[in-house]
Amino acid sequence: MEVSLLSLSSSQNLTLKPSTNPLFHFHPSKRSKPPPTHIRAAISRTKKEETVDTVKTHLENCHLIAAIKYKGFTVKQFQDLRRSLPENTKLIVAKNTLVYKAIEGTQWEALKPCMAGMNAWLFVHTEEIPAAIKPYRNFQKEKKLEENDFAGAVFEGTGYWIGGDFAGSG
Repeated sequence: MEVSLLSLSSSQNLTLKPSTNPLFHFHPSKRSKPPPTHIRAAISRTKKEETVDTVKTHLENCHLIAAIKYKGFTVKQFQDLRRSLPENTKLIVAKNTLVYKAIEGTQWEALKPCMAGMNAWLFVHTEEIPAAIKPYRNFQKEKKLEENDFAGAVFEGTGYWIGGDFAGSG
């Protein structure tokens, strides 16, 4: 591929030839795909089934399930939060689709509208709900994680969303 450019003087032509240096060589037809913007970790079918079973186990004798937005949490923060929760309250991180498979067709299905983004799932196995979620509120204030609020919750088959946008039964 040669390109001719005219200079200011009409009697002189400048000819450019393609570079033979592979670092500067460009082939529009041989464009490579841009790298993915995120990496998806593959989970085996067995692991997915185990996760669904774990969620189903946590649903037994559960009084409240809450979805917590957790974007930006570190592993250490999760460990600290889990340690601060009462024994009758469990926090798990699971894909929204797997949690939905576990709650589908149950009173907890009212949680579906908040299944977007990165959620951690808080299972409260006591009627003392304020005492069960207080450690999360304290953790949230202490770590300055106000943006990582509850996305929603289900109590007695009714969905409650932050800001009062939705309250419906399942």
